[in-house]
Amino acid sequence: MVLCAIQAVRRKQPALDIAFCARNHQLLNGAIGVGAVRSFDSAAAARTGIGISYSERHELPILKQMTAQMGVPDADDFSLELPERPLCLPGGWPPGDELKILVQVSGSGWTPNKQWPLDYWRKFIESLPEELSIIELGTHPAFPSPPGHPGWCSLAGQTSLEEFASCFRACGAFVGPVSGGMHLAHAFRVPSVIITGGYEAANFPYPLAIQLGTGIECAPCWLRTPCPYDRRCLREITPERVAGELMKQIGTPAADQL
Repeated sequence: MVLCAIQAVRRKQPALDIAFCARNHQLLNGAIGVGAVRSFDSAAAARTGIGISYSERHELPILKQMTAQMGVPDADDFSLELPERPLCLPGGWPPGDELKILVQVSGSGWTPNKQWPLDYWRKFIESLPEELSIIELGTHPAFPSPPGHPGWCSLAGQTSLEEFASCFRACGAFVGPVSGGMHLAHAFRVPSVIITGGYEAANFPYPLAIQLGTGIECAPCWLRTPCPYDRRCLREITPERVAGELMKQIGTPAADQL
């Protein structure tokens, strides 16, 4: 996400020489718009760099806040370009030419309020056409028992960072929360359905992402403790709605109409 903001700044100010300190620097070496990519060191960054962050409940979208912090409030092109890398698919990647749908069932551990209910996820996956491959990515498998879909494959917890990124170059669509997967889908021009709910605003400037928010009175909440309303904002986003939006993205009728 920060790289997206940096590239937007460079498009407005091409003479800038920017060094980017990042934790996942191995993926970003050679990125367009960045003079150097270095391993992140918090002490060194505090002495010599600009810390890029965002404010909760701000009138500006997150990426616009970031570009404003770098002195370019009028940035308007938020396309994201990652450096070319050899395709590095993980072992266990399903063979064959069937359309592959990536799902990231869980986001980070930052907040529980991005987590779409697991029973919703199961119903959504089991409703999808059988000819699709449904591939779970993430840090760990989400389901105690796998969903009943013949194309289900979990690679969660089994990929390196490079393999995780490569999966997006070989898929047809992505479904998940606001997450690293969402940003990689944007980078690789992969159509996506993002289950945002009400933790944050559904306003990332990603043209291929259908962002499903909920306009209830407490949203966006930015709450990191358990929701007192049992994540109503996420429960109002039904499995049928997510399946329908995915089918639009891949140009296929909804599964319940097949």
